[in-house]
Amino acid sequence: MNPLIVHLHGRRGGVLKDDGRRMVFRYDAAWLADTGALPLSRQLPLQSEPLEDQGVNVFFGGLLPEADAIGNPLALPELQNEIIRHRVTQRAEKMLEHLDKIKGEISPH
Repeated sequence: MNPLIVHLHGRRGGVLKDDGRRMVFRYDAAWLADTGALPLSRQLPLQSEPLEDQGVNVFFGGLLPEADAIGNPLALPELQNEIIRHRVTQRAEKMLEHLDKIKGEISPH
């Protein structure tokens, strides 16, 4: 699989790679430098080192309901990548919206 750029709130958040054996996610340096940056998940803490444990597989694997189409060797790689990119971006944005809501509820006014 070609590397997938993960966008969060319209900004580049990181890169997901899959070598066929495991998925590896790395946050973008600009994302990490932002003092308001949030992790994608509790399983994917903000860090500069690549994340390649079970948490990456659980988080990103759960975003891909089209796994049959993605694993189909007859499908075009560009289509596979677009499906994955869309799902990852969509799910990450929903999670960040939820975190923003929670953050607003617990912040002192």
